[in-house]
Amino acid sequence: MIGLSKTHFANIILGFVLTIGLVFFATSPSFAQLKMTDSGEPIEVLADQLDYDDETRHARFTGNVLATQGKSEIYCQELDVFYKEVDGENVLEKLVAKVDVLIITEDGEEATADQATYLPEEETMVLVGDVVIKQGENVISGPKVEIETATGKAKVSGGRVRSFLKQQPDKDPAAKAEKSEKKD
Repeated sequence: MIGLSKTHFANIILGFVLTIGLVFFATSPSFAQLKMTDSGEPIEVLADQLDYDDETRHARFTGNVLATQGKSEIYCQELDVFYKEVDGENVLEKLVAKVDVLIITEDGEEATADQATYLPEEETMVLVGDVVIKQGENVISGPKVEIETATGKAKVSGGRVRSFLKQQPDKDPAAKAEKSEKKD
């Protein structure tokens, strides 16, 4: 596992957490106000179509899907929300965003993929198909990225991977000179 910024991946996961609200929307007369960010702002989901099946506990949003909360957004062409009943409550089982997936966090971090699957019980997110994750000027890409949402650890696999990490210049020239003198 590559140790990547826990904050970066946590923000991406929080982006997906907004869709948990869709589960409650489909089974409740009022919107559940779950947070994609810590803003406390309402969640809005736009799509060309929503198909819901209470028997299978599955909601599918299709066509130009956009889910937003504050400045965080998820774009895709198809969003599937699967849940199960546990002690009379609806519990998120799995989220799958497909086709032209783009996740933008409130901090401007981005992840793109052909498909993104979030499994809350396993605390994992799997991005597949031309995955690119950007945090500022830093970029990691590859065919598949598996993220442990609790730890922020990630594994990039499935073929050739690319990492571009821009180094931050030392902001304290005196400290840099002192380090250089110690080496001598």
